[in-house]
Amino acid sequence: MSADVRGLPITVANDEALTAYEKAVAGYLAQKRDTMDQLNAALDADPEFVMAHCLKAYLLKMAFDPAFLSAARESLEAAWKAAGGATDREKRHVIAAGLLLDQKAVDALATLDSIAIDYPTDLMTLKLTQFFHFWRGDAANMRDVIGRALHAWDPSVPGYGFVLGLLSFGFEEDGDYGAAERVGREAVELNPEDSWAVHAVAHTIEMEGRHADGIQWLKRTEADWLGNNNFRFHLWWHRSLHHLERDEVDEVLELYDTGIRGEKTDFATDIANGSALLWRLALRGIDVGNRWEELGERAEAHVRDAINTFFNTNYMMALLATDRREAAENLLTAMREESARNDPLASRAVDAGVALSEALRAFHDGDYGAVVDFILPVRYDQHLFGGSHAQRDVFDQTLVVAAIRSGRESLARALITERETRHRQVPAAWKAEAGMTVH
Repeated sequence: MSADVRGLPITVANDEALTAYEKAVAGYLAQKRDTMDQLNAALDADPEFVMAHCLKAYLLKMAFDPAFLSAARESLEAAWKAAGGATDREKRHVIAAGLLLDQKAVDALATLDSIAIDYPTDLMTLKLTQFFHFWRGDAANMRDVIGRALHAWDPSVPGYGFVLGLLSFGFEEDGDYGAAERVGREAVELNPEDSWAVHAVAHTIEMEGRHADGIQWLKRTEADWLGNNNFRFHLWWHRSLHHLERDEVDEVLELYDTGIRGEKTDFATDIANGSALLWRLALRGIDVGNRWEELGERAEAHVRDAINTFFNTNYMMALLATDRREAAENLLTAMREESARNDPLASRAVDAGVALSEALRAFHDGDYGAVVDFILPVRYDQHLFGGSHAQRDVFDQTLVVAAIRSGRESLARALITERETRHRQVPAAWKAEAGMTVH
């Protein structure tokens, strides 16, 4: 039987298929644009390649777009048909992919976690499992799924740098910023193409409020991730946050126009990058011109998806900013329907998203007291629908501004002090409006 580059047995017909598959796995870890092309090449060389079919199903599912679900199910069906002589690991991947496509995230994650424990050098599984823990808001497991596998890794094992990059992001989301930056920088030194490690360090620097350092880090590494897939838009988004906290609005808008939305893509993550940044600018009273319009149009096309609560809240921003009231109501209806058919924890996550979406609508309507009333009860449930601390911070910013504008000065001062304690920047205008001393 053949083995992959790390020695795991793999059922494959020929070296051509295996080589293309290895490139696809590395491309997935490195956010390469040709990942799906490499995967299709592997399947052309071996149409019964179980792991290639599984990875394709996973990737299509992770696009968070119902338009890809039919193709994902075709890949899953092909994997099942080819799995008769598959290994234990391969069969468990077929099961995990099927559970994900059936919206059974808890069972799917349990299966992926078990694969990662039994086959700790399965790099694809480590990446996948962290990804799906991310979208369940489980920062501890984002860290620990990698930590549990480290006994099988050292610098001699191909892909070791990628593992450090994953560990770095797990540390960051769980709040261990010192470890996150140390491990992330080591990962980038070992493998400059690891844009996930670049991203983890950027998160860490942002969480510590070191905005000049963040800009320098992303500029210094840009040449290595400029060839990424749409993940490069997200890295520019991170840089824009650093510029915004330094009141460098011209740089923010330049990055938006030439990078973040330089290509008017329709992917959920890309729409979210744009919406969240424009909403932050609006909170500071900055005119963004007609930039909302194309986002609103694209968000409206996703209204019936309700496939990811985090993205839904970002769609809501664009719908409200472009006065698509009916579409906004339809999105809320779809989210409520999604809550009703989910497991209890997932329903709680969706319910938090519904409350935040109602808050965004109230903010758009100028009912700032209602914004506070919607957000406060779900502040500490936000993490359940995924997204990073940096991404969800837009809701905390909205709460601060709403508290100020609704005349709840005690709450506003408390929230501002809380932000500063967590190294979050607070615009001087917000502090002044809350009756606080501005240094």
